[in-house]
Amino acid sequence: MERELTGLLLIDKESGITSHGVVEQVRYILRTKRVGHTGTLDPQATGLLILCVGKATKIARFLNEEPKVYRAVCHLGVTTDSLDMTGEVLERREVQVTDDEIRRVFQAVRGKFEQMPPMVSALKHRGKPLYEYARAGLEVERKPRPVEIFDLVVEGIERDGEVKVDFTVRCSRGTYIRSLCDELGAQLGCGGAMGALRRLGAARFSVNDAVTLDRLKQTSSEELPLLELGEALADLPALRVNPRALHAVANGLPLKPVMVAGRLELPGAGELVRVLSPEGRLLAVHEVVNGNQTWVTRTVRVI
Repeated sequence: MERELTGLLLIDKESGITSHGVVEQVRYILRTKRVGHTGTLDPQATGLLILCVGKATKIARFLNEEPKVYRAVCHLGVTTDSLDMTGEVLERREVQVTDDEIRRVFQAVRGKFEQMPPMVSALKHRGKPLYEYARAGLEVERKPRPVEIFDLVVEGIERDGEVKVDFTVRCSRGTYIRSLCDELGAQLGCGGAMGALRRLGAARFSVNDAVTLDRLKQTSSEELPLLELGEALADLPALRVNPRALHAVANGLPLKPVMVAGRLELPGAGELVRVLSPEGRLLAVHEVVNGNQTWVTRTVRVI
């Protein structure tokens, strides 16, 4: 019989396994089918993979929208067909820029811009991920997508026959770090390709709190590191409803002031809020329709 488990599971993914492969292993380890992730990591990448177990799959979309933090290495002076060091080398150039120039170009990357998804990405075209077309030697038309770099810090520059730039970046969902390395290399006039990649954080969670698959296999069912749903969306404002409103929330009906227990500080129209039971259990996610004295919400997701 399938186990009834619900919560978030933070996995520190090792290199060489796909995100889907991690999900499959966790399904086997936990003996439950209802497991999903909140954003893929390349097979060669390591780091934080947030898995949603049981009812937590209903909030995956909200976690996937949150910023991500990566630690990466950019190899300057090389261009590859996959934009990373696992691909075929297309060109090598001498790196004639100084460390100060490298830092200036890297750390100047801020704000919103459009980025072309690479052919080796998991983005789907007609139901198939782009990397399947790339493996077949095909290239399909893609459209640039809006992304945002919130912060980028150069952690170090190594020159040992080739130039490697170690950097940390905080960025929006959908940002491709391999494309960023390619773009930065082009700006420096020498080309660039991504080497190592590790996700340090996503949403409000850190890889420091994650467990490896090997560690999970050795964990007893009583000690599973599952995080409660309420903790997952703790950054959202909360509305705690009174007992009379429970039926309405469960049936996806709007919330009105009379349904909320206690004092209320409501965010503006268009903002998301957590709807909690009188005991503090996450019941739903709503959107505020207006923020005046006659406010009302609409249901986005019933948990």
